[in-house]
Amino acid sequence: MKRKSIIPIVVLVAASVALLVIFLILKDKKDNPTKQPDAAKTITVMTVDADSVTKLVINNRQYSGEFVKDGEKWYNDDDIPNPVVFENLIHDFLTNLKAINKIENPAADAEYGLADPSATLTAYAGDSVVVSIRLGDKIPTKDQYYCKFEGDSSVYAVTSFYANYMLRERSYYASRMTLPTISKVNYIQEVKLEGTLFTPFRAVRDKTNPYDYSGAYLLQWLFYEPYRAPSEADTINSAWTTQMEWYLSVGCDDMHPVKPEEFAKYGLTNPGAKLTVRYTNEAGTEETSYTLLIGDRTESGGYYTKLQGADVLLIMSEAQVLGMCDVDVFACTYCTLFFPSATHLSKIELDVEGQAYVIEHTKENDADVYRFNGKEISSDAMLNWSNQALALTATAYRPVETPSSAPYMTIKLEPYDKEKNKSMELRFFHSDDGYDIVERHGVCDFAIDSRSVAAFINYMKGIQSGQ
Repeated sequence: MKRKSIIPIVVLVAASVALLVIFLILKDKKDNPTKQPDAAKTITVMTVDADSVTKLVINNRQYSGEFVKDGEKWYNDDDIPNPVVFENLIHDFLTNLKAINKIENPAADAEYGLADPSATLTAYAGDSVVVSIRLGDKIPTKDQYYCKFEGDSSVYAVTSFYANYMLRERSYYASRMTLPTISKVNYIQEVKLEGTLFTPFRAVRDKTNPYDYSGAYLLQWLFYEPYRAPSEADTINSAWTTQMEWYLSVGCDDMHPVKPEEFAKYGLTNPGAKLTVRYTNEAGTEETSYTLLIGDRTESGGYYTKLQGADVLLIMSEAQVLGMCDVDVFACTYCTLFFPSATHLSKIELDVEGQAYVIEHTKENDADVYRFNGKEISSDAMLNWSNQALALTATAYRPVETPSSAPYMTIKLEPYDKEKNKSMELRFFHSDDGYDIVERHGVCDFAIDSRSVAAFINYMKGIQSGQ
């Protein structure tokens, strides 16, 4: 290559390197706007004992707030302080109060924007002022601001390091607490209410419910309380599904950060109710929960509440709390005593007032075959029996001890798939008030209208006489 060609190339390479260095310098300045200049180029205005600071008062044209330290935490009456920001405010900003330049005989404060400052920050140790800073106008053509410190008549030129901490919006210093939300009812796995303020209950999703004879996982939800034996929740008619919509989010009218020792005066140290909702993510791979504590009533008729683990007082409306906690469990229960899907039962044995009936289901050449007392019946006849059995529906939650008298009707159910389902026995006892007693899973939690049972018995006798 000729010498004349080499020289321009060298010049171009040198220029490229110079441009790259300038770019990196500018980029570093952009990425680190709070970076202080080298110590050799600055003036130390004052030294602050950061650990002594117990209160900060911030005022600027976007936000005003007072923050008090108690132990290791910062508090504000309306918002939740950002712990990272306040750690930096104390141990980065206040311990690094430097200036670029000092104007020792300044003009009036108004000349620097300090009569009506764009921001002030005052730090206290108890009731004593540790430092009070006023930030004035931005200096033209420079990334610097005029600044003044209480007790010092001088005006200083400081970097944007000061503005980065003092000229910020509310969301920088503090924020409202993010309340739990669940995107779909399908992700809820358990709802449990404890306490004396409302009737306790516990509902759990169980995809392996052995008494779900539907074959389509229609009865996955079970109430374990207040019942003495598991009872299916009504998701077929949407009663329980509709109730669960109350648990998709925790809504409140207002919230205030409160110190732990102050919750007692709101009835939240020993809350009247405790609601826990357990749920998964969309993929079902992660599980989490929230627990809501319900305390005293507010003057406006709402409730003081809090989320367990958060020092924030939530003011919730009466409608929201009652919707979540004042639940009529029986109204959310699937009251049909058993799901009469004949294809998922192999045998149904009935003893009706001393008369025995047996319905059998088998598979023959991949076809469902049904027999009533040994005689084959059609699928339509079996479907009609299932429809009649649907009328055996509990009409009230009325827990009693099992009567000593003999039952007037017994129904025994044997599942077709004994690995998936379990057998069930139902026993019916007469009562004097027109609501007979039903024993299910060994306990008598439900009553049934005696007329419904009588109608079913007459239907059974009609089948027998018609054969």
